[in-house]
Amino acid sequence: MQTAATTHFSTHCLPADKRGSCWVDVVNRHIINLDCPDEPDTGIDAELDHFDLGDIRFNHIRASSHCVQRSNAHINDDGRESAFMCLILEGNGFACQGIRGSLFNVGDVLIYNTVHPYSLGFPDKTETMVIDLPHTIMKEYFDSWNQKDLIHLDRTLDVGGYSTANLFNIVQSWMQQDSASNEITCHRLLEQLHGLIHQRSLGNNSRSLPRLLQKSKAFINQHLQREDLSADIISQQMHTSSRQLARAFAIEGNSITRYIWNQRLERCRNEILGSSGHKASISEIAFRWGFNHSAHFSRSYKMRFGETPTETRQRVLRG
Repeated sequence: MQTAATTHFSTHCLPADKRGSCWVDVVNRHIINLDCPDEPDTGIDAELDHFDLGDIRFNHIRASSHCVQRSNAHINDDGRESAFMCLILEGNGFACQGIRGSLFNVGDVLIYNTVHPYSLGFPDKTETMVIDLPHTIMKEYFDSWNQKDLIHLDRTLDVGGYSTANLFNIVQSWMQQDSASNEITCHRLLEQLHGLIHQRSLGNNSRSLPRLLQKSKAFINQHLQREDLSADIISQQMHTSSRQLARAFAIEGNSITRYIWNQRLERCRNEILGSSGHKASISEIAFRWGFNHSAHFSRSYKMRFGETPTETRQRVLRG
């Protein structure tokens, strides 16, 4: 298992009538100010392992039926500003923040902003990993962060290489003392979260984006030799806007221009490596695939493949 928790706390040995207040006190001190209304007669049987990873904090919670709420009063008394990413490891329940409420189940991920009121209810035994992401960290990845409504990432969400399952895998690897450092773990989590929230922000049209991306790539690959190949031409052919087209390529963290550029470089390299490439000059090959400046082409080629076009040809001729 991972190194010992910074803090470990359990209500197991406490009298039933003391469990709730003690649990709230621990959460307030180590996580965030809130309360647990409607405490069961048996109290809250709960356990916390709190890990400080430097930039972010992990809070591994196992608890019996309970609910939590954070009000404006708590927010006014507590200056901590974070986004909480809650991974549901066991159990189900209901969460609400802003104008959004959502039922959640095992494998889902919830994100809520601690500077706005929220509530969560767990009707049965639950296990969660609540990851504390300070606003200063969130702003590094999202430019700004003022989310007011609950974000619910379904356990089946998997788009463009980002998925809720990846978030769980990263956390589970860390808990099993994977070789990844805390810094790498934090970066991997935030990179996945950024990708998932970006996909969510695309709105209802996001379901069509992977198909748009696939069709656009096919069109580009068929027309790489067109000198006028551009985002405007492609968006016209796809019957969509340039902005929507850019969103489609952003699924893979790419841009239209970069994709076209890389595909042209690949075609040039394939031709230089092939036997037909020996008959044409490197400049002729570059111009054939849409490059207008030999020097620029040569620099771009070397940046991508680690050698100049001439060095590629010489290596092939020697071999």
